[in-house]
Amino acid sequence: MTDPALLRVEGVEPVPAVEFVEGTAAVWAHMTPLPAAESALRSQTARVAVIHTCAEQERLAAATGVPADWALVGEALTDALTGLLTAPRVPIRKDR
Repeated sequence: MTDPALLRVEGVEPVPAVEFVEGTAAVWAHMTPLPAAESALRSQTARVAVIHTCAEQERLAAATGVPADWALVGEALTDALTGLLTAPRVPIRKDR
């Protein structure tokens, strides 16, 4: 889903899982509204963080033979995503 060359493969749809979309929508229903582009970017960032964190844990487990500590991964992702999704909006400075 992250390699542009693979996105051109016929029949490959870069669509997040229904559960992730529904879960994100449920979270946003309880958040302070953000501009649409910013909430979309935060959702995209959350999705990428989950996918890549899990993939990295699987890679490490395959390389070392030590299974991932999924409870720890889940707790760390929960903390990180909570911060990402609930962070206050900082207006962009016009002088940049």
